[in-house]
Amino acid sequence: VRRAGSICTSSNAPLIVKRYLDEARPVFFSRGFNLGANTARQLGDDLSRVFKVRRDGSLTGPLEGSGDPARALMFIWDGHCAVHTRFKAADIAAARASMPGVTVVVHPECDPELVALADVSGSTEAILKAIAGAPAGSSIAVGTEANFVLRMAADYPDRVVKPLRTSFCANMARIDLEALARVLASIEAHERGEGPLLFPLSVDEGLKRDAAASLERMIAIVEGRP
Repeated sequence: VRRAGSICTSSNAPLIVKRYLDEARPVFFSRGFNLGANTARQLGDDLSRVFKVRRDGSLTGPLEGSGDPARALMFIWDGHCAVHTRFKAADIAAARASMPGVTVVVHPECDPELVALADVSGSTEAILKAIAGAPAGSSIAVGTEANFVLRMAADYPDRVVKPLRTSFCANMARIDLEALARVLASIEAHERGEGPLLFPLSVDEGLKRDAAASLERMIAIVEGRP
């Protein structure tokens, strides 16, 4: 934030990164290595100028060839999404063998090798649109969180929608309608002075300011503002 940085989503990461590169400003990308590497490839970046930052702070890379870190376009943190790193190239091969004519759709937090083998790669919204736009009778194998895929299969029963591999997010599964209703009820009761908040969270004021600034920067870039 102190360097006018921004947050991003899986759908707008290319737009955000491109803005900084167009301004001749190298990018430290910390949301996850796979998304960063796939973003660099989507933008057509010189991969000899894209480096991975290991968790001990050392560099590895570049992603292709040899290059000088002093001329780097991107430094990508070695983070990952546990859900999406479970998908392998063998899963795509198995889907194509068992589902003739299948369309393989994966999230860009999957390994770049997997993205290269898929028919479509995109954010959760893009995956939803790919499924919704497919003709009746289509077969679609999806590489993202399995509960989402199963929900899409129920929403579009006139086509075959299956997880590329069953990969659930335990953290997302902790949020259910009952817990949400309890939290909302506790907020309403607390505002009436009738009880404490359920599961209260406290965030440092400095972090709030930094988060707000990085969010505003993302919105400005997406809207095309300076």
